[in-house]
Amino acid sequence: MLEGAILALGIFGAKMVETVALGQYFQRGYRVGGQIRSGITHLVYKKSFMLSSRGRTQYKLGEMVSLMSVDAQRLCGVAPYLHQFWSAPLQLVVSVFLLYAIVGPSVFAGMFLMVLLIPVNTYIATKQTEIQRQIMKVKDERSNCMDEILQGIRIIKYFAWEESFVSKVGEIRKREVALLWSNGLWGIASMFLWGGSPMLVALITFGVYSFTGNELRASTAFTALALFNVMRFPLNTLPMIINFIVEGRTALNRLCAYLLADEVDPKYYANHAGVSKTEMSRKSNPERAIVVKNGLFSWAKTSKEEKVNENPGPQPKKSLMAKIFDKSKPVLADPEYVPTLKDVDFDIQPGELVIVCGPVGSGKSSLLGAILGDMKKDSGTVELHGRVSYVSQQNWIVNATLRDNILFGAPFNQERCVNAHVDLFAPFCFLPFPFSH
Repeated sequence: MLEGAILALGIFGAKMVETVALGQYFQRGYRVGGQIRSGITHLVYKKSFMLSSRGRTQYKLGEMVSLMSVDAQRLCGVAPYLHQFWSAPLQLVVSVFLLYAIVGPSVFAGMFLMVLLIPVNTYIATKQTEIQRQIMKVKDERSNCMDEILQGIRIIKYFAWEESFVSKVGEIRKREVALLWSNGLWGIASMFLWGGSPMLVALITFGVYSFTGNELRASTAFTALALFNVMRFPLNTLPMIINFIVEGRTALNRLCAYLLADEVDPKYYANHAGVSKTEMSRKSNPERAIVVKNGLFSWAKTSKEEKVNENPGPQPKKSLMAKIFDKSKPVLADPEYVPTLKDVDFDIQPGELVIVCGPVGSGKSSLLGAILGDMKKDSGTVELHGRVSYVSQQNWIVNATLRDNILFGAPFNQERCVNAHVDLFAPFCFLPFPFSH
């Protein structure tokens, strides 16, 4: 009686320790995952400011948003289950060893079924990997299409092209939904096989144990069932772990390709400070403003397909494990640049007002790009002193109120705004409440 009570308390204590340990493990794993997602978001956002003209042609706004949301979330989901990649097989090995001590060689009959299911689930995981790559490509295509639509919404409204663009986005979305549906079906098949495998393994093991002339007693059956229940968690999580790791590997490759994209030269300016290798810091001279000597500048000439050489030549087919542990880096295409500005020489002194005039396509915007470091400097020197403010040709507003967009950080002076800028505020009187007040 006392021995049974001690065993019951021991089992209860073991389960309590297991519950607390698992809770702590997943809590810390999800916290690490959140930190990974925050770090990746910061890296992608910081990298966007350092992209050169070639890098910006390769990665549009929609792709950057996809990297910060979808890919970062997938790497976040890998973190809690990463240690299960080695602990799950270890639990299976220990459980099989203990089962062998209880039911003898009959356990190998159930193991044979598990071995048969491994290539099937490997094939399913491979199909899911291929579909995931296709899904990410379609997501990027849809994000870029929506970005272009939002940027050109005024022209679309002018020419009543709404139906055409709606059908274009709908066609991309249909392909995405079809891929998601296919990926979901393969996931259901994988979960069905792995979810039903513990029951099938127990059934086959007990059947072989009985047919070989052994007596299946209650003590043997319940002990074996307890071990089969221990095997249930690693068997159920193993396909999910493999899927998480494969998705995380795909996301990691995409992030590596983005982080290796072409950047601006930190030593672009002749008066660079040399403080950071990733920032265009400058030493300012109050007696000089902008100086360009013998400048030769080029714009990048690359397409979206050039950012990663996806077909570098015939390669041997890799297994699923080789794809998971593949350490090869993405092959970047060689940059191509077109010389745009030649023999640029000028010296602008502080306090000077300079106006550049010329027809469309004469290089006015390119000249500003050369001053700001957006172009590739083939030869010559550029000096930029003092603080720089740049207002591009694209209209934009701050995510704030109308007053904040008009004042733009300046203190509000009601008398000045009412008396001196009546024409500025007059159009708002025709807007519905509360904009008219």
